[in-house]
Amino acid sequence: RVVFSEGAPVNSGASSAVNATCPATHKAIGGGAGWFQPGTNTTTTLDAQVNASVPVPATAGVDSMTGWRVVGINRSATNRVLRAYATCVPKTP
Repeated sequence: RVVFSEGAPVNSGASSAVNATCPATHKAIGGGAGWFQPGTNTTTTLDAQVNASVPVPATAGVDSMTGWRVVGINRSATNRVLRAYATCVPKTP
């Protein structure tokens, strides 16, 4: 199961941080991010970078990550939206 979350549009030169959170009965096993043109599913192709893409919590030895956190900066000339994705699987009893 893949979940995602996105922040508000980010102005040129500004940064954003977004968390994608798994349902309580699931745990994250991976994740990622992308910058999108606002109101679309079209990724931007230049000048918007992802600075960090990490599990939540970002701690060694944890076997129950609750989601994925991404941080990025928009260096394009127009507003962009940062979207975080988490791949979630059911927790085992």
